[in-house]
Amino acid sequence: MWNAGTGSSTGVSYYLGADYSDRIGCTRQQHGGNLAGTYKVRSHKWISGSCG
Repeated sequence: MWNAGTGSSTGVSYYLGADYSDRIGCTRQQHGGNLAGTYKVRSHKWISGSCG
């Protein structure tokens, strides 16, 4: 997973459930990494603050 964002949001959070339920992580802008396990991300959203 790679966050190539450059806007005003500081990160993107990702969730196991639809409609932003069961958050499993967050990645700051211009950072990335691998998800551990066999996660299937069902939703994501740009955020500010909690992981940036």
